[in-house]
Amino acid sequence: MRRLVLSVLSINALGVGAALALALPAAPAAAQQWRNITCESWNYREAACPTPGAVRVQLLRVRGGQCIEGQSWIHDGSAIRVRNGCRAVFRTDSNSSWGTGGWDTNWNSGGNQGRWQAMRCESWNFRDRRCPVNGVISSARMLRVIAGDCRDGATWRWDRRAITVRGGCRAEFEVMQGSNGWGGNRPTTSFDCESRNYRQAQCPIQRGTQVRLARVLGGNCIEGRSWGTQAGVIWVKDGCRARFDIY
Repeated sequence: MRRLVLSVLSINALGVGAALALALPAAPAAAQQWRNITCESWNYREAACPTPGAVRVQLLRVRGGQCIEGQSWIHDGSAIRVRNGCRAVFRTDSNSSWGTGGWDTNWNSGGNQGRWQAMRCESWNFRDRRCPVNGVISSARMLRVIAGDCRDGATWRWDRRAITVRGGCRAEFEVMQGSNGWGGNRPTTSFDCESRNYRQAQCPIQRGTQVRLARVLGGNCIEGRSWGTQAGVIWVKDGCRARFDIY
């Protein structure tokens, strides 16, 4: 009889616990920081699509043309830039803090033409450790845990320049390295060319070099309208002030 009473009490306790579990609100999901952006190069002209706050950008879907990172599209830290007819949808991540989720790894970017490279990054004494790479990271994944608790977005994460670990996470990673400029990893030189008081200005460049708009510093800079190139110079007018890459 005593065992029967205990069994009934146990069942009642389970029932109350289940009811309380149903009544409690679910824990809030981690806020997603992903955003899709469409950027299109029409008539083979370069277009810039601002990405305020984005720390990572990947190609999601090609809508037209040929989209190859480093050749017909790049992310320069402030904007996605497309050219040569590349029209595509990109996914950006503005998550710059720990513990709110990592990068979405459940889809294939399909456009990275870089190379995978293995590396090790280790947090000793539970301190943050940043492990930079040469070039630009376009994707990353963990290969093997050496020690500690390694979770994407919680104790390890990546940005365009480095893998960062914390909380004792020690692991081997694999990073996809894209290029840092148009047309591959050729060296570039950057300089400013500015139209002051809406007057036209000319900035000398070496003949035979290629030019791309790197960053708008002021005004409205549209290739063929307020800036362009001719033999041995970049010209700007109508208040366009910008930084250009020469390669």
